[in-house]
Amino acid sequence: MAAQIDLPPTRQALAWRVMSRTRIIWLIAAFVALGALLWGATFFWEGIDGDVSGHGWFAYILGGVFTLGLSAGLFALTFYSARHGHDDIDPPAGNGTP
Repeated sequence: MAAQIDLPPTRQALAWRVMSRTRIIWLIAAFVALGALLWGATFFWEGIDGDVSGHGWFAYILGGVFTLGLSAGLFALTFYSARHGHDDIDPPAGNGTP
């Protein structure tokens, strides 16, 4: 099972609050990076004389948001699984070993 750090209740509350701020900062940074990539893509398409309709931009932005959301969700599930012991290796049942 994963090792857990025992902190006094006030320190645990502080640790979760700080972690929450850190997550918010990372989320904001990810959306800023996504915006920068979209902004850079406009120069690329202008350089090759490609016209992108409003539907194309909508699909492009929606795809980026869904990709970012999917990756964040999968990372969250990975950390949840690791912290709650779902990834621990258990010996096979019924083989006579303790």
